[in-house]
Amino acid sequence: MKNILEVKNLSFSYGRDKILDSINLNIEEGEFAVIFGDNGAGKSTLVKLILGELKPESGQVKLNLNRGYMDLSYVPQLGLGSSYNFPITCGELVGFSIKTRGLFKGREEKDERILNALSQVGMEAYKNTIYYKLSGGQRQRVLIAKALASHPKLIVMDEPSNGIDREGRRDLYHLLEHLNKYHKISILIISHDDDIKNYAESIYLLEDKKLNLRERP
Repeated sequence: MKNILEVKNLSFSYGRDKILDSINLNIEEGEFAVIFGDNGAGKSTLVKLILGELKPESGQVKLNLNRGYMDLSYVPQLGLGSSYNFPITCGELVGFSIKTRGLFKGREEKDERILNALSQVGMEAYKNTIYYKLSGGQRQRVLIAKALASHPKLIVMDEPSNGIDREGRRDLYHLLEHLNKYHKISILIISHDDDIKNYAESIYLLEDKKLNLRERP
């Protein structure tokens, strides 16, 4: 399989403070990978570099996708730019990631894609429900639906289990496993939850500015 994401000799500093040093990471098509690391290890900085929100000090990030970043979807942490505490429905939120052409045909296509994305995460019955009234696990599923609506080949998630109870985390990981195995979506997760090790194929540790592969079949 080809690499869908390649990070080569990536280094980054905030001023004189070195955060990441010669990071290398390859994610293959259809891979489910997780990166662990203590708070302050640089996990969120690495995500921002992958998303193109920060510029590397040296090295490069390469996405081998048909449409570049349009094929990559990002699911942020709950509560960090993802709380949406204003009165928006789940369907409206998912629709944010869909671009349409034409007024009437585009509207029908958008509605179909919204419902399909919500159905993939088991949340189709909540299309007209106000997002902030949902539980943590339900909100996370809607955010995943929002990511799915753009038909990504790679989903990057930052601490997806935050604010979710143990049962909700288990359901979330089963969902991600399904999306990975049956929909062939590559998944890269930043996490601190050991339970996800039971689902991931590749496990990395970000420590002392370095990223090391710990497990891969």
